Amino acid sequence: MTSDIMSDYLQKFDRKMASQKRKILLFLDNAASHPKNLKLKNIKIIFLPPNTTSVCQPLDQGIIKNFKIWYRSMIVKHVLARMDEATSLEDLIKKINLLDVIYFIQKAWEKVTPATITNSFQKEGFRFRNDTFEKSIDDAFEHDDDIPLAVIAEITRGMKRISSNVGFDDFVNFDNDLCINDERLEINEPSDVEIEENEEEEGEATTEYMENVSSGFMKTNREAIEGVQKLKHFCASVSLNQSNLKQTTLQDYFNQV
Repeated sequence: MTSDIMSDYLQKFDRKMASQKRKILLFLDNAASHPKNLKLKNIKIIFLPPNTTSVCQPLDQGIIKNFKIWYRSMIVKHVLARMDEATSLEDLIKKINLLDVIYFIQKAWEKVTPATITNSFQKEGFRFRNDTFEKSIDDAFEHDDDIPLAVIAEITRGMKRISSNVGFDDFVNFDNDLCINDERLEINEPSDVEIEENEEEEGEATTEYMENVSSGFMKTNREAIEGVQKLKHFCASVSLNQSNLKQTTLQDYFNQV
């Protein structure tokens, strides 16, 4: 994440709120990528006190871990479905590409319920005055409350098949201390020539890929899985093309006199 990317996102989000005639309050931590002087019309940004992210941020009170559990469960299922394709776990992990990861992220976030988000905010002290939202400290929300026990059991069984040395909690939380913000990080913008070359390579790769989509009838489990992946990619490309189409109006069907 960089300040430019975050600023661009916030400006788009601000326009979305304006189109919905909404004004919102947005709480952010003091990450280096979060712009401090950005002027927005429909979003008021309030920064949490410095060095208190793990204590004050609702994301750290259940939302992130809930998301991670769903995300990791998809990785386990993905690996288990392909165990006959590689000789080692390392080879299987290497076969997970960026598009797979984006798909896992999307599906995992869809699994995080509004109740999980509400409870995480309440745990941090964000309470409504309405009695229906009041909860005592004894009813504190636990990270795994929104995860069905069957899902946790399935992940645990899958982990035992993959590696007997890694437990469920270790698998979910292994990257908790991973550095995701670095003020020294420098990103070089690609030149126009590099962009054109990349677009040409992507175009050739897309053409070759679509030719491979029309391969023969799938008879094995592995081929069926590959077919599903190709269908997902094709549906994603169709969705992008549809979003670029112009809506036809009634007047387009009549000739002007």
